[in-house]
Amino acid sequence: MVSNEAYSTYNRPMLTKSIMADLDFEQIAVETDQWYEQNGIIQVLGKEVTQIDPQEKEVILSDGSRFKYTKLIYAAGSECFVPPIPGADLPEVRVIRRLDDTKRIAHLMSETKDAVVIGGGVLGLEAAWELKKAGLHVTVLELAPMLMGRQLDLPAGELLKMISEGQGITIHTGVQITSIEGDGHVCGVRLGSGEYLPAQLVIMSTGVRANTALAADAGTSIDRAVLVNDHMETNLPSVYACGDCAQF
Repeated sequence: MVSNEAYSTYNRPMLTKSIMADLDFEQIAVETDQWYEQNGIIQVLGKEVTQIDPQEKEVILSDGSRFKYTKLIYAAGSECFVPPIPGADLPEVRVIRRLDDTKRIAHLMSETKDAVVIGGGVLGLEAAWELKKAGLHVTVLELAPMLMGRQLDLPAGELLKMISEGQGITIHTGVQITSIEGDGHVCGVRLGSGEYLPAQLVIMSTGVRANTALAADAGTSIDRAVLVNDHMETNLPSVYACGDCAQF
């Protein structure tokens, strides 16, 4: 197993719940190091795969090392999508995708009074609750007219909004975001209405995009993700894909 993270497989959905819990890697790991050893699984951690060579059946890493395969599983997952909002590249604009992300956010929270969460889905609301528990003033901004539109109908979405606001979280639905403002550091978010929301921390929770570039370079068929058949096979011999980066 090759991963560009320095950790073994961990429970990624726990990340939004671990900002305030101060969870370490061992607490959210799927298995212990001993389990990998007992099952003959070699982990290559903190390494980046730069190329898949289907002719030679090799995987090439950034340090030049090569691994031969008879079967290859492409499970490169996805990355958080950050909309092209002016100011989205400021250092206090963060996503929650990796364990290191939660550590950076926890560090930034010590210097934060006002936080804005862009995205009113499951993960955005979980992050907002964690920030609220830390004592921050939290505002959630959602482009759609309701919260959790993929999971709830309108009455349930309105009920969730009412409950969240009852806990002291400010929620704006159906909004446009013009810019994230600040000279070198975030100081606020400007809405399409002209309203300005002060913020020293902005969390982006606006969906994900499949990591397909490496597979596409190797010659796999791509649509929104890597295309697979009902055996999870790609169009390349002995190459399979699964998870966020796979599309049936």
